[in-house]
Amino acid sequence: MKYLESFELVHRDLAARNVTVSEDLNIKVADYAMFCEEFVGDYHVVADGSRLPLRWMSWESLLMGMYSPASDVWSFGVTVWEVLTYCLAKPFEEMSDDQVVANASEWRCGGRGARVPAAPPPRCRRELYDLMHECWRREPSQRPRFHDLHRYLDRMTHGYKPPANR
Repeated sequence: MKYLESFELVHRDLAARNVTVSEDLNIKVADYAMFCEEFVGDYHVVADGSRLPLRWMSWESLLMGMYSPASDVWSFGVTVWEVLTYCLAKPFEEMSDDQVVANASEWRCGGRGARVPAAPPPRCRRELYDLMHECWRREPSQRPRFHDLHRYLDRMTHGYKPPANR
């Protein structure tokens, strides 16, 4: 995502369903989940027939159709949460699609009373949940850039070596 951001390119559907991890832990971001039957429930069909991943979308993308690297950062925060929950839950799971849109309207009107996409996952380090909250800042210009997120996560995991393949 840092690479896409460097060209001001926007993904628009960053979610765990669009991420693959190889055996040697290389991560690739794709964009094929919208066409998989398995993920049809992750998308809301709008009047013109297009599908939106509204539970992963920033308020400005959902309500105003404004997409930017900052809106991808919002989705990244949701994706980190998904990974930490082993993808066993969805953001705003207890809300209907209409309630998710109403919540986005709260964000648009100043954020008071608006809910973040998800509560802290079990055993989530406070620093990591705080990072998610940084991704969910109301003002897109106040969200971290992927360059900064990469640097922070790199420092957080400094010295980590994955177990050798057996």
